Amino acid sequence: MSPSRRRAFGVSFVLTPSSEVLPGSIPQSTKGVNQRCQSWHQNLQSRPKREPLDEDVAMNINYLASHQLQEQTMEETSWKYEAPANCVSLKVTTVNHSMWGYIGGGIRALEVKLQKILKLHASGITAFARSVAGGSLSDVQQDALALMCNAHFEINCLRENAIHPTLNPKFAALCKSS
Repeated sequence: MSPSRRRAFGVSFVLTPSSEVLPGSIPQSTKGVNQRCQSWHQNLQSRPKREPLDEDVAMNINYLASHQLQEQTMEETSWKYEAPANCVSLKVTTVNHSMWGYIGGGIRALEVKLQKILKLHASGITAFARSVAGGSLSDVQQDALALMCNAHFEINCLRENAIHPTLNPKFAALCKSS
């Protein structure tokens, strides 16, 4: 089976059978972690340098990415950008209360933190989407949206993977996708 090139949300990607490895990707072999890390590092080094951002934008990004917002600021800002009714994948679900007691304390703490992160992330995606004029996305905007939505998906998977093993077997069937 040969690889096929796809494009979704402005992002190009290649689908391959799991046994194939594309040139430039991390080798999926048993040759050792060091070789995979070295290949990955060489791949990163060979990438072209990116153009710097506007200084004011870069300064804002660097500051905001290294400092936590005040709780009130996070709540007020995320409230302005709650997930739209037609974007059900951005709704942050909560754990069923009848299952909550069967989940260990460490996992519950992680779950609460991940819910908070997802809510902020969904608000960021919504704010970004509302900033797009006329609903027409440029290639850069499509890429940004695809990356943000993928991060949202990955966080949801992390939540499920953390909770599922700790559940009492009688509740495990509720977590299976239908």
